[in-house]
Amino acid sequence: MKINISPVTKLLGLIIISSIIYVSCVEEYWPELDEDTENLLVVDGKITNEPGPYTVELYRSSSIEQKPQTISELNAIVIISDDQGNSETLTEFRDGIYKTSETGIQGVIGREYKLTINTASGKTYESAFDKLRMPVEIEEVTVKEETNQILSDTEFVEEDGIRFYITTETATNDTNYYYWDLEETYEYHSKYEIAYALYEDVNRRTIKSFADLYEVENRRFLYYCWRTNKIRDIFTYSTLHLSEPQIYDLPLHFVKYQSEKARVKYSLLAKQLSISKEAFTFLNSLKDQDTDQDELYTKQPYQISGNIFNVEDQTEAVFGYFIVAGVSTGKRIFAKAPPGYDANNSCIIETSDVLSRLKYGYFQSWPVYVTLVDAEGQMNPIPAIFPLTPTCLDCTLKGGDTIKPDYWDDVILSF
Repeated sequence: MKINISPVTKLLGLIIISSIIYVSCVEEYWPELDEDTENLLVVDGKITNEPGPYTVELYRSSSIEQKPQTISELNAIVIISDDQGNSETLTEFRDGIYKTSETGIQGVIGREYKLTINTASGKTYESAFDKLRMPVEIEEVTVKEETNQILSDTEFVEEDGIRFYITTETATNDTNYYYWDLEETYEYHSKYEIAYALYEDVNRRTIKSFADLYEVENRRFLYYCWRTNKIRDIFTYSTLHLSEPQIYDLPLHFVKYQSEKARVKYSLLAKQLSISKEAFTFLNSLKDQDTDQDELYTKQPYQISGNIFNVEDQTEAVFGYFIVAGVSTGKRIFAKAPPGYDANNSCIIETSDVLSRLKYGYFQSWPVYVTLVDAEGQMNPIPAIFPLTPTCLDCTLKGGDTIKPDYWDDVILSF
C-alpha cells in the first residue's frame, strides 16, 4: 500500500514517510506495508535539561490516494515520566499538540525518561527509558562566505551566500552523538512607507480627496519586521571516529545572499544536543532519505524505525521519536549580505484613478494603505496602492512582527 505521512511541524519537519519518490526516469519504489498502515501513529517529542514546557505532537498517517493532510491524534493521555517515580500528564492545548506546564516536570541530567501515550481508542504506546546526558558546550559559531551548488531542475546552479560553522568544546567522553537545534531570526522591511489608510467602516462614497483619508502619523509603523523560524534541516555528527572528542568547523546552515533573510540583518541561534546513539541513528536515517538525493536514486528507500512501540502489539509500525537530550547554552551570531545583493521584492503598483479605486473598488482585506511614490514628470510624489501585493506596505503579512527582539544589537559581521 502507498502511504503519505502528514508532516510533523516541530522537530525539523519530522516527516516520517516511507520514502515516496517521484523522479522522472527513475523507477518509483513503494515499500510493502500492510493494508491498515494508512492510520499509523506519528510521534514527535523531546525533553531536555532546559526548563519546560516540553511539547509532544501526535498525528496519524494518511493514504497517498488522499489529499495530503495533517490528521491530529486527539484526546490522548500523554505522560512523561522519569526513573525516580516523577511524572506529568501533558495538556492538549491545540489539536494533537500536548504540553507540560510551566512549573511541571524538569529534565535532570543523569536521570532516565520515557513517554507513555494512551489513545482515545484504547491503545497504549511507550518509549524505552533513555538517559539525559551531560551536555557538551559550544566553543564557537562562525560564518564564512561561500558559493553553494544546488540542483535546479536538471542542472546545478551556483548561489553566493554565508555558511555557518560550529566548533565544540572537548568532551569528557570519547564518543559523543550530537544534534544541532538551529533557530534563525532576520530583519526585513516593507518596500514603501504608508502615507494614508482607508478603513472598512468608512463611508467611501464621501471621499473627495486624499484629505478625507486617515493620514498616518508614523509612516513606518509597518515598515520594520522581524521573523523567527526553526531551521528544518537535520544536522548531526559523532566523535566516534575522531582522534579526540572535539569537532572543529563543522558546516551547518547556508543562507543565500539573494534572499530577503540576508538583506538587512540575519541571526542564527545554535544549541547543541547530546543524544543517544539510537536517536543519532534515527535522525541520520531521516537526513539520508530527505536530503541525499544522489543516494536516493541508487538505493532502495527503507522504513525508519523510532523508539515508540505499541505495548500490546510491538509488530505495529509507529513513526517518530521521543528524544531525551542534554542541551548546551545557546550561542548566537549575526551576519548580513554585502552591498550589491538585492532580494526579489517586486511590487505591483497602481497610480491611476487611485481615488476612484478607493471609493468603488473591491478589496479582499482591510485596511487599505496608500503610499506616495515618485513619478516621472511629476514635481511631487503621487499616491499609489498595491491591490495585488499588499506585502509591499505591510511587512507583517510575510509572517513577522514589528516587535524588535531584545538581543537585536548593533553588531553585524561584515565581509
